[in-house]
This record gives sequence, C-alpha cells and structure tokens, in this order.
Amino acid sequence: MAEVTTTISLLPATAQIHEDGYSGIMQAWAAALPNHSAEINAVSAEINVVAAEINVQAQAALAAGRWYEDVDTGMSETSSGETFSTTNKAGEFELYLNNDDDDLLLGTFPTQTALLATQSAVETAQVAAETARDLAETYAGAVDRATSVAGLVDPSTVANGAHAIVSGSGDPDIDGLYEEQSDTWVRIGDTGLASKLAQAAFNRFSAGYGDFQGAGDTVPIVATTRGDGTGLAILFGFNRVLGRLVGEGIPDEPVQDTIDSSFPGHALYNGEGPIIPIVGNSDSGIILGYDLSTDKLVGAGLAASSSSPQRERRDKTVPTADMLQAMVYGQSWSLGTGSDGPLTTVQPYNNITFSSGPVTGSSGTTSKALVEGANESPCSIIANMAYSYGLSLGAFGDEQVFFASSAGQGSREIDELDADSTRWELVQDQLTDAGTIAANAGDTHKIAAMCWIQGQADIASPVTPQETYYGLFTAMADDFAAEATGQTGQTESPVILYTQTARLTSSRDQVALAQLQADGYGDIMYLVTPEYFLPFSDDDLHPTEVGHRWYGAYLGRALAEVLAGYEPQRLKPLGAITHGAEVHIRFKVPRGPLVFDTSNMEPMTNHGFQVKDDGSTVSIASLRIRDDKVVIRLADAPTGPVTVSYALSESQSWVGAEQVSGGNLRDSSADTVLISGVRRPLFNWSPHFAFTAPISEE
Repeated sequence: MAEVTTTISLLPATAQIHEDGYSGIMQAWAAALPNHSAEINAVSAEINVVAAEINVQAQAALAAGRWYEDVDTGMSETSSGETFSTTNKAGEFELYLNNDDDDLLLGTFPTQTALLATQSAVETAQVAAETARDLAETYAGAVDRATSVAGLVDPSTVANGAHAIVSGSGDPDIDGLYEEQSDTWVRIGDTGLASKLAQAAFNRFSAGYGDFQGAGDTVPIVATTRGDGTGLAILFGFNRVLGRLVGEGIPDEPVQDTIDSSFPGHALYNGEGPIIPIVGNSDSGIILGYDLSTDKLVGAGLAASSSSPQRERRDKTVPTADMLQAMVYGQSWSLGTGSDGPLTTVQPYNNITFSSGPVTGSSGTTSKALVEGANESPCSIIANMAYSYGLSLGAFGDEQVFFASSAGQGSREIDELDADSTRWELVQDQLTDAGTIAANAGDTHKIAAMCWIQGQADIASPVTPQETYYGLFTAMADDFAAEATGQTGQTESPVILYTQTARLTSSRDQVALAQLQADGYGDIMYLVTPEYFLPFSDDDLHPTEVGHRWYGAYLGRALAEVLAGYEPQRLKPLGAITHGAEVHIRFKVPRGPLVFDTSNMEPMTNHGFQVKDDGSTVSIASLRIRDDKVVIRLADAPTGPVTVSYALSESQSWVGAEQVSGGNLRDSSADTVLISGVRRPLFNWSPHFAFTAPISEE
C-alpha cells in the first residue's frame, strides 16, 4: 500500500503519469484487496488533501501578464518597463521585465495551464479513489466479474442475493452491479465505474484492457507504446494469476504482506512535533504529512521547499510606510568603484533616489527615478530586488516605493564611518531629506535598513582586532536604530544587512570573523553573504559591475525577507565537534542539500577547510556532506586542542581574486538574478569561519 500512496503523493509535483493510470491503480487495488475498503478510503482522503493544495496553487497563479512564445518575442513586443511571461521547458511560466532592452527575470511560477491540467488530474484521481472505495466494498461480496451478463457465472449455481459485476462492455447501461434474483442476474445499479469514470481519456485507456495482447495474465495499469509499434509494454500492472501488482518498484512479496507490515504504523504513531502523519510506512517514516508550523503538506513529491527556502520568523515588528528607505553605507564598494559603467539605466518600478543620483555624496529634497550614474552601485538592485522579491512574498502591495542612496566614502576604516565621524552627518542628511521628499508627496516614510559594505580598510596594517571591530560595528547598528527612531518616530528598528569581506583573510582574518560574530546581534544584524565568489576587477580590490549588482541582489533579497517578517536566508555555521578522527561541522541550511561546488567557484584545497591539532595543520583524508553537516575525516585522530576553519587558508588564482580566500561550500537555493543577459545563481555560500572543535568523550 505504501507504494501506491507514494505514487499518488507524487501527483501534484509531477503529474507525469497519465491520470488514467491512477484510475487503473485504484481498480487494481479494489480487485486485489477485498475487505480492505478502509485502506482505499485512506488513499481517497490523501488525494482530497492534495487536491485542496493544488487548488490553492492554481488560484495563486491566475494573475498572468502578457504571454509570448519565447523571450525574444516578448522583448520585441513590449516596451521598456513592461512585463511579460513565457513558458519554459519545465512547464513553468517565467515573468520577465523589459529593462531597457535587457530581459530581467523577475520570477518563475507554475503556469496556469499546467496548474489547471494538474488540478484536472487530481480531480480525476479523486474520482478514481472514490470509485476504488466503491469497488472495494462491492468486490468484497462479488462472486464473479465479466464483460457481459452472459459471461457471468450461472445464477442458478450461486446463493440467493449474490452479487456480480459487469464491467468493460462498452455500454454504461449494461456495466453495473448485478444481483441474483430467482436464478436471474438483475442489474441493481452502477458500481461507480461506469458513472464516475466515463471520461473519454479513461475509456480509451480502459478499452485496451480487453484488447491487450501482451503478457496475458497481467492487466496493464500504466503502459507505454513500444518503439516498434507492435503494441503496449507494461510499466505497471495487475497479475491475475499471482493476485498482486507487478512492475517497477513493486516488491516481490504479496500485496497483502505489504499491507500487513505497513498499515499498523498508522494506529501506532505516537510522535510529537509539528508534522502530523497522514500516510506513513513501517519504518515510522512519513510519506505524507501536514506541517503545523508552515501550514503546508509535506512528504514524497510535495517539494514546497524546492522553490522556497526554510524560513524563520523574526521576533520584530516590520516597518511599513508608503516609502521605505534603504541606506547604503561603507567604503568604495558601496559607491560601485571598480565597475566599468552602469548596468541599471531604467527604473522598472516606482523606486526613487535624490535628483543628484544615488552616489554623489550629497542629498537634497528633490528626487528622480532610481537609476545608476557613472558606476553600477548596489543601490538600484537592492531596491529593485527588495520590491520584486518582497512582492512575491506578499510583504507589501504593488504600490510600494523604495528610496535608496549611498553615503559611503572610500578607503575609510569603521571608526571613520561610525556615529562619531564627520561622515555620519551625510547619513543624517540623507535620512532627513528622504523624509522631506516623502512628506512633500504626501507619503509616509520609514527607514528599513542599512546595507553595509566595508572592511577592506580595517585589514590594512595595523589590522583592527576582532573584538574592536565587533564593538564598533554593533555600536553603529544601535546608533543607526536610534537615528531612525529620532528621524521618523518609528518604533521598528531598521536592520543592518551586510557582506563579509574576503580580501587577505588567509593572513588577516580578524575583520571577517568579527562580521561573522555580529551576525544575529539584537535580531537586527545579518551577514547576508560572503564576497569570495564574486568576479573582481583587475585592481584586486573591487568587484566588477557584475559583481556589484550580484551582491546587491543578495542584500535586496534579504531586505524583502525581513519586510515579509522573516530572517534573511543565509548559510550559517553553528559549531564543530571532534569524534575520533572525524571533525563534524553543523550548519543552518536555508535550502538543502549542501554542495561542494567547483563549477561556480575555483576548486580550493580541501574545498577551503583546514584543521589544526594543537596549532599544527593536520592532513585531511576525506570530506563528505551528511545532511546539515560537513564531516572531515583526518589521517589520524587528533590529541590536542582542535580548530577547524573555512575559507581562511588559501587565496584564489582567478584574475582579480589573487588576494581573496574562498571555499566551495554552498546550499541549493534556486533564486537567480539576470545580469547583462546571464542568469546568476543566488546560492547561499558559507561565510569564512574558524571554530574550536572539542574532542568528544563519547
């Protein structure tokens, strides 16, 4: 039975087996399992739950825009600033923005057509389940079955009132349930098969049962046409001699044995936690369940997490206003230095900045559409990504406006940018003037975030110690929150979203480790992404315009998640422990599985990991990923204090990144951003870290 429920559970995710196959499965089960209508009812209940979920998905996908055959046609048929949709090979629709003749992917969603087709398949499966229930009950007392009344057993030889079934005659008035009355078979009603499955597709499939000329003892349930055109090849069927299902994935033991071993688990489940089992197996695994914490179905084939990361709610009130401000601050990275001209020259939404531009080092009380000037700073993509991603999360309505600008200054250490510095005055001016712009438009204004990109100056000699940087950084976060409250009267604290500096971390790791230490401070500071995977310019200091836009997309996505009430998704190392010759490092993984990626990152020695025993580097025999852990096997069991580090031991050889340490560990986020016609992944890469790994005594 577990095999059947697993197959049905796959329906909403793939719907690749023709719905007729599900009807046939139900029939085969009904025929094979007399006196087991309760089990069939469980399948029916499962399908009903799945169908309800599909209905929700279908409703959510009804709002489709302009549809074109392909992206090129969509671009040619729309004007800059207009959105359009096209269908990809996976049967999904992709929503694009014509961004000044650059196709910008805003999101990927199930097509309405695909959803409706899937919904139709589910409805057919529901009917099949109901039919199977009816048939199971009917077959429990039926003495015979034939394709015609004449083919039934002689009624004079059966008990008075016995039942028999006629099915497959091709005439719905003949198909049905028959009862012996005075030595005659009298039709007393439908079995459910004729009335509930009288659909053209099913009839075409079921008609093949009588004509099938293949393996004579096996009735096909799921079949395919042979390549040579000679008939059908059975993928899944019911063997009348063995009295059980046969085919791919079906165990050799009789079906009854499978049921006996599987179904007791339903009554014996005594677990706790957020997931309520609907269908389980003998190993106490949940095939289909309901997660109370997410209000979602979970189980085989219901991969909601395949398109969405695991999110955690923030225990903070979210700022809401007509205009939300994102302050970009830090060193030269915050100004777009290193880029070879702008990429964002058209504003696709309603986002704005100062009339002088986002990075001119000034402010003012007039505004213009948010586009980039001489360089591609992260300002535009932060605001645009926050809008588009936030809209998909339901964080706000489509009328939302973001204001973004940078108050950064190149080559400045953190104490030259904090609240006691002269540069802080520009931060204050930009916050004040943005509020004036909103008030002049009759809009409300709140400060949502500071996006901080800094750290390179603090690794110059002398290096700012880790605890010093941490203290200055967290104090600045508190000062910015106080500034926001004083400027706008808001009670919600803005968040500090930031990248982790990667330059010279192989020899000067204090700043990177201080930034990791600050992650989560006050539930307002979040290390969104490291920088080591970005493309760098030839100066070995700054990213290219692609790199600026790329990390800006991470910051914008994080802001959207915060405004939707969640913590930003990020791959976070949680700690390490040593078991014998193995070091285990555990991570909080937004979206599994973890991956050692040597395609999107240069292959690093031991994927960037290094282990030291009492201060001396030791040999690593192997690395493997196990669920949310990286397991490092050492050549010998360590004896002294053990430390493990990542992305702190080796610089890259890629052009521009010769002074940038990195590693190959990431999650499997499906988010992307289109940059200059190339789709860039928004994987969550592991930050630089160093932990002690205590030796376990177990």
